[in-house]
Amino acid sequence: MSYQRNSSCLRAIALLPITRGMNSYHYVCSTLRALIIALSFGLAATQVIAAESVVEVYDLDGLDEFAESVAGIMSPAVVQAMATQGAPPDIIAAAKSIADESFSATSLQSRIREALMTGLSDEHVETILRWRKTALGDLINDAENQHGSPSYSEDLNAYSVSSELYSVSDKRRLMVTELYSSMSAIEQSVEMIVNANYAMALATAIANGDDRPDEKTMRQVYDTIAESREQIMIGVRGRMLVAGLYVYRTISDADLASYMAFNMTEAGVHYNQILFSTVDRWLFDSTKNFGFRFGKALRKINEQKPA
Repeated sequence: MSYQRNSSCLRAIALLPITRGMNSYHYVCSTLRALIIALSFGLAATQVIAAESVVEVYDLDGLDEFAESVAGIMSPAVVQAMATQGAPPDIIAAAKSIADESFSATSLQSRIREALMTGLSDEHVETILRWRKTALGDLINDAENQHGSPSYSEDLNAYSVSSELYSVSDKRRLMVTELYSSMSAIEQSVEMIVNANYAMALATAIANGDDRPDEKTMRQVYDTIAESREQIMIGVRGRMLVAGLYVYRTISDADLASYMAFNMTEAGVHYNQILFSTVDRWLFDSTKNFGFRFGKALRKINEQKPA
């Protein structure tokens, strides 16, 4: 990246107004972040406003928290799987340490920002921002951000056995299922489970002495695991239905229908496709990284044990 190519961006930074107050502070921070991202992609000054709008989409949709929640699922899942299999504490500890590093929220956040920056058109960004800034957009965001509450898991568990859940109409259940389908949320959860199983299969192959497992063989392993996708989806769909009924319980049927309509617009479909493909690629890369590293660590642990 040359200085000449980005000198106009640097001048733009120098021209930022000096302002006071929290709102102005947040504005300046947001603008600086957009400019830094623009510089990293070698964008001209005329594209900085577009970069700032993408940052606004990222922030309004809480994608930092989204990435943290996705990444945060994997390490506990690995630990739980190994504990269920009766793995000894030293192996569980090694797996957790490597999983924490391999499934990095920071890495996913960076990938999402890059994918949105390069994948969304100005028209898409404008449509998304217009929707997110409506009163209904605020209500939806508040509802979806409940997972960040310290009591979320406890509240969801209580809801799952409550009379309120069993009184929900079939129409409402279908709406929530269709909403998650429109966002590829169910498919994404299934892919996470498939990839977690693949990570353990890859780690086992490496632990058994195969430093570079044959790609064709591992592909067959992956395909075998993926054959159970439909069965996995049945379980995931049930769990996500309960979560969705809880999260959107304060949103009316009419408002939920409006949200689905937005997800089916060109901008909504493209936006969700970007998120899905980005998480999917990050998950696959992180899975391979974990599998290779944990397999080698497992082999080392086994070699140190007396015969």
